[in-house]
Amino acid sequence: MSQKTKAKECTENTIKIAISGIGNCASALLQGLAYYRKIKPGFVPGLMHPTICGYHIFDIKLVAAFDVDKRKVGKDASLAIFAKPNNTTRFCKKMPKTGVIVQMGPVLDGVSELMKTYPDDRTFLPSEQESVDVVRVLKETGAQILINYMPVGSKEATAFYAQSALDANVAFINAMPEFICSDKTWAKKFENAGIPCLGDDVKSQLGATIIHRALAHLFSQRGISCENSYQLNVGGNTDFANMKAAERLKSKQVSKTESVESQLLKRLSYDNLHVGPADYIPFLGDNKEAFIHMLGTGFGENQIKIFTRLEVTDSPNSAGVIIDAIRLVRVALDRKMKGPLLECSAFLMKHPLIQMTDDEAYEGVEKFIRGDHKWITVFPSRTSDLSQSGEFYSEIFSEICKKLEYLAKKNNATFWNNSVSEKYRNEDEYLLKLKEVVLSEENKKENTLFVSFCYINKMKQMEKILKEFSGNIVAVNSPSPENIKLPILTYLGPDDVKIGELLAIEALKHKKASSKIYILEHKENYYPFALREKGIKSLIPQAIIVSLFEGIPEINKEDIVISFGNRSTEALIDANIKATIIAIDENKKVKKETNVTCLDQEVSEYVNKIGRMQIATS
Repeated sequence: MSQKTKAKECTENTIKIAISGIGNCASALLQGLAYYRKIKPGFVPGLMHPTICGYHIFDIKLVAAFDVDKRKVGKDASLAIFAKPNNTTRFCKKMPKTGVIVQMGPVLDGVSELMKTYPDDRTFLPSEQESVDVVRVLKETGAQILINYMPVGSKEATAFYAQSALDANVAFINAMPEFICSDKTWAKKFENAGIPCLGDDVKSQLGATIIHRALAHLFSQRGISCENSYQLNVGGNTDFANMKAAERLKSKQVSKTESVESQLLKRLSYDNLHVGPADYIPFLGDNKEAFIHMLGTGFGENQIKIFTRLEVTDSPNSAGVIIDAIRLVRVALDRKMKGPLLECSAFLMKHPLIQMTDDEAYEGVEKFIRGDHKWITVFPSRTSDLSQSGEFYSEIFSEICKKLEYLAKKNNATFWNNSVSEKYRNEDEYLLKLKEVVLSEENKKENTLFVSFCYINKMKQMEKILKEFSGNIVAVNSPSPENIKLPILTYLGPDDVKIGELLAIEALKHKKASSKIYILEHKENYYPFALREKGIKSLIPQAIIVSLFEGIPEINKEDIVISFGNRSTEALIDANIKATIIAIDENKKVKKETNVTCLDQEVSEYVNKIGRMQIATS
């Protein structure tokens, strides 16, 4: 199967990535994608955000890969990531084939003269193949994001891949300390091209720089003057081997130093702040050891000293950050954003265009993720008389509506309330209103549609309409039926099966040996009522379903009738039914009848405990 065909087989939600530089960092990233490919949505160790705007870790797919080493070029990426000189840990034991063959990129300045002095298993061995047309490959594979993992000091190679991204109309993530996204000239190029970019120089999930920054910020927050500080790093991967060449180290030292210095109250002189790699120790492999020293002056000129040691596996420590970066950039593509993503770069990268504190950057990322939501609600189809009937459900929906209105205001969002206030007359009008919202110009991926799956005989029509909705769908009133194939984000509201069980339990309390138990079927074919019937039948299989509007059979005084709404209960009273009636939704007329037991309190307590708890936490 060709890479072009494979790209076409990806789903709409797939994030198609290309990688330049199949070293340890790429190895950790691709292993992570395979390791978590079957994980259920939810917490993923090492990710700051398990889900970003509906995108999961398993939505990321490799479609193109470039390298120059002859042991990697021509191999499936799943094999190339374990080829020498890579030496990171292999945490994905069963690495599936990706179907993506590593292709030859241009060497340019990607291999330093110093690297030629190391043994073969610790250095790069450039292939003699000619470089492929990178721009053409990016276009043919449908890549959406290019991740740059060039070695430190590869200024020409990094610039080449940045320009290739621009020429192929592909977003760019620069994980290395050669300045692209933080360079005003390059930033302007991406902005003019209408393409988002994120960089430069990825922070580890919990590495030396993030700890050093946190300590520097803590000194500043607590009024401690930092007098001097250093951060020394040692490791045994090709990154450390490559950085033994002093001429390739400048950008790395600038990146790490500015990242720390930006958190201090005052800048320190070159003599008083040193941040950078210290040495290459081959036997450490992909393990890194960092030593951080800080000397501060506190109250009364008293000294405060901190000395910290950190040990980590270097490459996997950054893979989770890149996975977050990929999904943030995909969201930016969806929103047609352009140029550097400032807050995202400040949070995930050491050398962004604009430095921020990590707290400021984190808040910026959270705001970015929330986006410009439009909370669109399409609530249950209710006729005018029902909307004013005093049913407890109306109170619950009213509370949900108030919650959404508050969220919309908080997020500076448009709020469309198409609920009971619209006084829909019938189910067809409800579908027309739903279609109007879905087909509107405001239908965007960042929107949320709150919809009621209420009419059983209209479910397939609803499914067809909702398939055209771009954003998130939240079910209210009742969960979506199992035969409806839609990506429902969550369900807000009570469990009608459970409510049916509550009614059944109460009915059984009144049952005598000669009693028959009836379920009064409502005229309107509501799905919530079908769920209540299911709950009753689970406890009382012999319950008889009767229709109020097709003629009530002879019901004796010792029998029991379960009613779902006050209109039905009133009809029973008007028909002079003397059987025990178990009902929901009492009013003055219902309340005065001695043979009616209303479970409003019990059901409301359940709804308050479960339904409103869902609203509060969703």
